[in-house]
Amino acid sequence: MENQDQNVGKENMLELRAKNEVQKIKLAEQSLDKNNSLKHSLNQILDNKIFERKLMLDNGDEPSQALMDEIDCVQQELDETELAIVNNQELLSCHYGSARQAINELRKYNPKKANELENSISLKAKNSSSISKNIRRI
Repeated sequence: MENQDQNVGKENMLELRAKNEVQKIKLAEQSLDKNNSLKHSLNQILDNKIFERKLMLDNGDEPSQALMDEIDCVQQELDETELAIVNNQELLSCHYGSARQAINELRKYNPKKANELENSISLKAKNSSSISKNIRRI
């Protein structure tokens, strides 16, 4: 009886750990989505500013310092956002590993619950080496 109580306690602890890891994955995915959306917006803004600068140069006009400062500012924000995306992807990869480990440990006690948790996330590891950076320099 005591051994069964220990197993139930261990199962509950493992289930809680696995659920926490799944939640961390979901939060990291949301953060990654927000940063990707921000990157897209910043790329569009940067494209417009660079196009504006190109038109000025094509017309023989010197771009204003304010425009050049805006381009530098947007580029800096874009660089920071891309760094945040890389960090999010690395964090997500760590959470996937931790979730897999927790789910595998839970599987020994409750395979059904482990399968449910595993199915609640896609356990496809993100390949950080395939990150395509779209950095535009002026």
